[in-house]
Amino acid sequence: VATPSTTTDPTGAASTAVTAGATPGNISIVATSGSFTTTFTLVAGLVGPQNIVFVNGTNFQLQNGCQAPGCVAPGEIVTVEGGGFANGVQGVVSGLSILGPLQTSLAGVSITFNGVAAPIFYVSNVNGVQSMTIQVPFETPLGNTTVVLTPAGGGPPTSLNVTTQPYAPGVFTNTYGNVTIAVAVRSDGSYVSPTNPAHRGETIYVFATGLGLTTPAAVTNEPGAGQSVTATVVVGLNNKGVAHTTVDYAPGLVGVYIIGVQVPANTTPGPGQPFGLILVDPSGNKYFAQSTKIPIE
Repeated sequence: VATPSTTTDPTGAASTAVTAGATPGNISIVATSGSFTTTFTLVAGLVGPQNIVFVNGTNFQLQNGCQAPGCVAPGEIVTVEGGGFANGVQGVVSGLSILGPLQTSLAGVSITFNGVAAPIFYVSNVNGVQSMTIQVPFETPLGNTTVVLTPAGGGPPTSLNVTTQPYAPGVFTNTYGNVTIAVAVRSDGSYVSPTNPAHRGETIYVFATGLGLTTPAAVTNEPGAGQSVTATVVVGLNNKGVAHTTVDYAPGLVGVYIIGVQVPANTTPGPGQPFGLILVDPSGNKYFAQSTKIPIE
């Protein structure tokens, strides 16, 4: 369906603009003036992906120090936000499966980084808000990266450039009421929460993404096997540096890392003590995760 509208240019002459409807295909237009009639045909196509940004999958924010469309790191869990790529998708479509790896095309949507297909966790279109959560392939080289996003419904793909950096750390969080804390487990395997705080003197394990390459090398779309990260990692708790025991690619998970953190026996307890995570590359550049909190007693 095409909708005509009439406007007048500065000379006083009238002109008619035709706006295509939401359905792609041929549009037949008949124009009549007095006894003269002419017919012509236009082809309307779907609009491709628009206003695309890449945000950290833990906090849905642009990585610290990065401008739109964002920065990514090899192996990181990233959420892609924007419009025009999940048209026709209803609700949330999950790519998670206990029978095998994640899909690289889900609900008709796919995305590549320098030609390598990214595994997809979810594609979502809820009340017109479109997003997808993916793992950036470990094969993605550092520097300028060409990303091609192919939308559902047959629209044209969009190509854009993002910066791939060695690390893009983010800490997973849970919200309890109005309190947001890091996702962590205590030494007994229970999750840290306001009613089950970390204890002074114990080791807790914090979950994160974007910590980069590992040794042995982690593989895109394959669950972790406890490989050690190659990054230099600095952990802060209650505004002081603290020791960490291990920083590994989390066993059984894709795109997730786990950090063993020793809670000092003399740290100050509290319901929301600040937790910080910094990664340092060989040149001394620092990459900061978002600030979050851990309850301690």
